[in-house]
Amino acid sequence: MQMLSAAGLPLFCDETREADVSNPNGYFELDAVKRIAADHSWLAGARGQVVKIVTPLLLQLPATETYRVLMLHRNWEEILASQCTMRQRVESEFQMAAPVQKMLVETFVKQEKRALSHLQEMAGSAVLHLEHADLLDCPETVAPILAKFLGTPIDPAALAKPVNRSLYRNRA
Repeated sequence: MQMLSAAGLPLFCDETREADVSNPNGYFELDAVKRIAADHSWLAGARGQVVKIVTPLLLQLPATETYRVLMLHRNWEEILASQCTMRQRVESEFQMAAPVQKMLVETFVKQEKRALSHLQEMAGSAVLHLEHADLLDCPETVAPILAKFLGTPIDPAALAKPVNRSLYRNRA
């Protein structure tokens, strides 16, 4: 999200969730996204802006709209490790058994497949698939691809500027 903002794209977020040690630059979330299944009226105000939506909630996007979705793929084990680390900062005794981790990864994979299928069924919507690691390791290579998808000129240097590789702490 920081990269998109630095490239001049407007973010639609409320910053309700404050920056912390896990995400020192902030979360760039919109609290209303969590309730999209019950109320998606806020989508009208988001047109032309970037909204962060986690994969399971993509299923709640109404088919009456068209979307440009930047699907950022990250190794599920990395995501799980990151989530566990964040949880341990709040609850130091938190542990997750290996079978539970395996089950969660399987669930994540199924949700991602369902979300992608849902997006493909929406007429006029487009999805760009990018790898999280590529975005962090070589943003100057990804920038032209992203610019073409968004239909807007993006300066690769501006896109790469906010990248802080030291925050990529959970690698597979």
